[in-house]
Amino acid sequence: MEITISAADRSEEKLFYNCDDEEIKAAKIGHLRMDFGNGRQFFSTWWDNGTDMNDGSFKRDLGRLIDSLRKTLLSDRSLMADFIRKTDSLDLGDRGNGFKVQTDDNVFFLRCLPRAGEYDCYCYCYDRRLLEQAMSQTDSEDMAEETVSTKATAALPSLSSLRKLLGFTADISCRTSRSLWNILRHRSVR
Repeated sequence: MEITISAADRSEEKLFYNCDDEEIKAAKIGHLRMDFGNGRQFFSTWWDNGTDMNDGSFKRDLGRLIDSLRKTLLSDRSLMADFIRKTDSLDLGDRGNGFKVQTDDNVFFLRCLPRAGEYDCYCYCYDRRLLEQAMSQTDSEDMAEETVSTKATAALPSLSSLRKLLGFTADISCRTSRSLWNILRHRSVR
């Protein structure tokens, strides 16, 4: 299995954490939490998602990934920090840097934070096919919400009709149609 590590896309940021989205939860196999202890040790804890996807094939992929990365990114805390400085990654702010590794069947999202006293790395593991379906569904839902928002904005009354309705006769150059719409909406609630 060839390991190619790359920066994740900003749209994938939620995949570096436990996610409440049901479709994404269904694609998650589990996650591995790793710590370098004194800086050169290596400890890990597996958190299973309780699915039957944690089978022999997945375990082989995960084992090969970790074995390969133990020579570079996961060798120790200082080498992880060097790797992050030299390699493109998704900036996750004070929560670290994000990398992505894909195999034929799985996708691994590694959140790295080489800092003593913290867990140095989390590896969130997903079934590739299920995750791609979940992400395309999430993208479709986001596009539908944008369309509804655009249609709602287009349905707002014009500035001149709002002025007449509210009884404004002077020029109101600092108010937009949307601001006047909000005034109207609040007046009608009272």
